[in-house]
Amino acid sequence: MYFPKSQIKTNQITNGDEFQYLNSGIEYVGYYFTTSTGKTYTGKTPDDTPTRELVLINNGYGDEKLDADDEGGAWDREANHYSLDAAYLNSTKLEFLENAPVPPKQCYPTPTEKDYQNGEILRFFASKVNDHTIIEIDVDQYKLFQNQAPSTQFRLYQTFNLFWQITGKKNEVYNTNRNIVLAIQNNLKIHSFSQYFKGKFDQFCNPKDKLEAKAKENKNQETENKNKESLGYSTKGY
Repeated sequence: MYFPKSQIKTNQITNGDEFQYLNSGIEYVGYYFTTSTGKTYTGKTPDDTPTRELVLINNGYGDEKLDADDEGGAWDREANHYSLDAAYLNSTKLEFLENAPVPPKQCYPTPTEKDYQNGEILRFFASKVNDHTIIEIDVDQYKLFQNQAPSTQFRLYQTFNLFWQITGKKNEVYNTNRNIVLAIQNNLKIHSFSQYFKGKFDQFCNPKDKLEAKAKENKNQETENKNKESLGYSTKGY
């Protein structure tokens, strides 16, 4: 992707609640650049590949919320599930929603071979509003919280995501991931975010030379098997 320097504005950053990926609709947090045509892409510059197109998030709200000054007061059956113990709700059989909203559940990513070929993974997080507890979640939970699903405690958590580099020289991967974590930490005012990683900003890193060596090893094994088959040898177990 190429743009003349005069037609792009680079090195911008968003802390969320602004852009989402064009194809997936997932909220984006991190660096971005804009073009003279009005389009927005991920990365500090067009050279910060892989770049993905972003669009603005539609944050329209309906009139379904009830204010304290309205005739019905501020009573909200759903909201009370956040403060009452689930066992108490079941034992008293109060007429609340059938299932109490649940907090996010910790999930750890497992990079695939395709992820390593792409060089990065997308990680998702939830931060508790009152104490900034960090929980890593999966994309399904992330979408539920972003969409304010009644089954989730979306009022108690702020959710966001980031691209995590997993290939390249370890020191470069470490610095890249650390910088984006600190940028998100400062922009979202989540001062405990960097502590979640315990200094392992090269987590999941598999340097490109190791990937290339593994690919070469697999190719050599494949060639060897073909040669054995042509000579009438069995390749079972290889």
